[in-house]
Amino acid sequence: MATAASLVLVGCPSPEHLLAVDLRTDFNPRAEFDAVEVTLDGVPARSLASDPETDYVNGVRVIEIPGLAPGSYRIGVALLRGGQLVAERPMVVDLNADRVFTALIPRSCAGLDCPEACQARRCVPYECTPETPSFCEGEPECTTPADCTDGAACSERVCSAGSCLYGERMSACMPDEFCEPETGCVSVSPPPPPPPCGRCLDPSFGVGGQASVAFDLGAPWTDTGVTVAADGRLYVVGRSGTVADPDLAVARLTPDGVLDATFGDAGIASIDVSPSDEAHAVVELADGGVIVCGNADQMGVVAKLRADGSLETEFGAAGWVTADHAPDLDLFNGCGQLSDGTILASGQASYGPGRGFDLQTVAFDARGAPRLSFGAGGVVADDFGGADEFGTGRLLSGDRWLAYGSSWQGPVAFDCLVVVYDAAGVPDPGFGTGGAALLDVGGVTNRCGAFVETSDGGLLGGGYVDEGGQEDALIHRLDASGAPVATFGTAGFVRVDLGCDDQSRGAVELSDGSVAAIVTGCPSGGSSEGVVLFLSATGAETERLVLPGTVSADGIALDDDGRLLVFSEGGAGETIVSRINP
Repeated sequence: MATAASLVLVGCPSPEHLLAVDLRTDFNPRAEFDAVEVTLDGVPARSLASDPETDYVNGVRVIEIPGLAPGSYRIGVALLRGGQLVAERPMVVDLNADRVFTALIPRSCAGLDCPEACQARRCVPYECTPETPSFCEGEPECTTPADCTDGAACSERVCSAGSCLYGERMSACMPDEFCEPETGCVSVSPPPPPPPCGRCLDPSFGVGGQASVAFDLGAPWTDTGVTVAADGRLYVVGRSGTVADPDLAVARLTPDGVLDATFGDAGIASIDVSPSDEAHAVVELADGGVIVCGNADQMGVVAKLRADGSLETEFGAAGWVTADHAPDLDLFNGCGQLSDGTILASGQASYGPGRGFDLQTVAFDARGAPRLSFGAGGVVADDFGGADEFGTGRLLSGDRWLAYGSSWQGPVAFDCLVVVYDAAGVPDPGFGTGGAALLDVGGVTNRCGAFVETSDGGLLGGGYVDEGGQEDALIHRLDASGAPVATFGTAGFVRVDLGCDDQSRGAVELSDGSVAAIVTGCPSGGSSEGVVLFLSATGAETERLVLPGTVSADGIALDDDGRLLVFSEGGAGETIVSRINP
């Protein structure tokens, strides 16, 4: 069956079509459902809060999906309340042109157990829709509203595609009431509390614990692509625009996992700096603004947005600044802000033959001008080996800056590289050797994932080791001096093999001292999936959670309530944020 990302080639490219879905239901949006979830081929495609002012009886557009190849698609439309399923309508549709299909969810189907779908008080095949009546079996429930049984005085009969729906008459009930077609006006009851769970997806977030963001071009490679603001809102990075001209993109979600319509364009802000842009990290600043860093046509770029997602034009020349210090390449993968307003961005820089890649951090003041007092003229470019690659960074306590990447130590091996700098860009002499720690657990390649600070001032991070062509995920724990914590795992690291090439992009410490780590692996024996591993304080695995619908686990963070947030790619290229109770 085709998917949202499929495009079949037979001699020449297949045409692309628009698939739109309308919802018609007489379940009440004020009292009986508060969210609508749409899935495409089993993958979350959109979730939206219900609108009490919308006339769902006569239909509302819930999704438009452009660019689909001709083929057969499975569409699911579900009504939810308090994260729990109220009713749903699965459909199978054939797409051979731009088409609109209607998901009809009548109250009369509640409680009717059908093997496929229900419509007009009877069971029907998945292919039965108002637009494809030839697939619908049996007699319709109505042809006109007069065929429908009278409801309560507050209700109004509607005949929709052979099904009787009952709308609510305007102002028939009090503001704290809704019209129940059989009994009349009844009080709106609070939604049921979410079912208790331990370390599981939080049903009060998004749809079933996950929020989906459909960036134009999906999410880039990043392990710092999700961050939590002080008020519980979330930021995630992506790519917008076109393949020929990709742009930086950042989305803001409400604490409930819904795109924040007050930010950017319906929750997503795009920044076009050059013909080739890619965002890798996002951080909210103390003044409520947002910085996004990444690369723009072989240069590092930092853009600043206002709280509404518009460019802060007083930052740099037009809302962004670029770094072009190295002869061949500058690239930012992580950014943050010191207490004095200095903005730091870390990544890698290519200085050409004889020097190769270096770990680089660049400093700007609050208006985007170079902070010349940092490092050498605003730049720290340290050469720790033959090549220092995949550099990124983040803020530590005490205005220290953590940079990390992978360092070529030769003759055939990369080591994980972790460096701590003070606020002036000077390596911390109390950390590692001259401010740097190299981590090598064996094998040919040791790569770093994201590192974060622990409650005792140490560091916790991810990575992977390549030994004989097989990649295993690594979770590292270091003390405040940069030495591996001997009581964690095997000499300071835990090695994870989920049956395929496994990588860890990061880990965090939980309130009880245990650890949650993200791994991209194959725990089910098939294709890759995003996995959260829960480890004891000594590194023993205690629990495992596979994130549904994901093919990776790329970033991890904690909110103020101790809940985990994991940034992943979905099976159709969408960005999925999962919230997990600790």
